[in-house]
Amino acid sequence: VILFFLLLKSIYQTRKSKKSLKLSNESNAQKSNFIDNISTQIIPTLDVMENAFGSSSFDETVKKSVASLKRRVENMQTYISLENTREETYPMSNVDIQQISEAMMQKASSDFNSGVEAVVTVPRVSIKTNTEALEKIVSYLLHRAALNTERGKISLEFKKRNARSGQFIITD
Repeated sequence: VILFFLLLKSIYQTRKSKKSLKLSNESNAQKSNFIDNISTQIIPTLDVMENAFGSSSFDETVKKSVASLKRRVENMQTYISLENTREETYPMSNVDIQQISEAMMQKASSDFNSGVEAVVTVPRVSIKTNTEALEKIVSYLLHRAALNTERGKISLEFKKRNARSGQFIITD
């Protein structure tokens, strides 16, 4: 009788979890659709605004603001596409983190100002990850650090937290 009761309780909790997950996924889909619709309507307006300005300082300020808004909309669209594919899994492989970190820093150092030194402090560790996604994220962060660092050093570190996770740290 107790086992039967525990089985029913487990089935109830599973159904409740599935229902909650379904509701959450539907909500995320509606949110993504809403943001996508807004983006679709905003981009043509921003294009018209960007092309309508002359060369005065006010016009240049507005033009920069429009360009910034366009980048923000692109970021929202990237977020939507990532949100729509969050249930998918990336192909994983074992990667030598030290080797890939040095390659990423070498590629990013071309964006560095002349007074900026590149430092990589990564142990020889192999982890299971998606190389393409990792390179995209770390390269973006290194690029942002390069834009905001005029002199000094940009450091890329990796620390293994436990058997399944690690942490990249980028400092400038």
